[in-house]
Amino acid sequence: MSQRTIELHDSVIATIVLDGGTTLITFSHAYIHQSDGVPGVDPGSGWSQRAELRINRSSTPDVPENGPYEISDGQLELDDVAYRNELPIPLSHDGFIRLKLSVVDGDGRDSEIAVTGRDIELRLIGEAEYIEEFS
Repeated sequence: MSQRTIELHDSVIATIVLDGGTTLITFSHAYIHQSDGVPGVDPGSGWSQRAELRINRSSTPDVPENGPYEISDGQLELDDVAYRNELPIPLSHDGFIRLKLSVVDGDGRDSEIAVTGRDIELRLIGEAEYIEEFS
């Protein structure tokens, strides 16, 4: 059975919107690695898909003025479990979360985005588009 994960370092964020204690991160390109083994490690295929990441009861992150934001590195912590440079699919967690992203903004500047919250949910949007085989 295939497993999937979003590789943060190959993904692009279109917008980051703060609304009443919720941070909504919209990916214009989420790079999804799909594998029969361990995604991001074992051979498989690469796909592109739009996605939304909703963090509720969140802190207010410092967001660079100009997007899009190309992710160069990142880490997600769910309670005491850390995911280095990946978002698991599916992703729905009720508990402490911390997301740290290193990005290059639309002006070519390196920035850090950090947000904490109390629950998180990932929603994939539309159809995934095939990109490549991953060996």
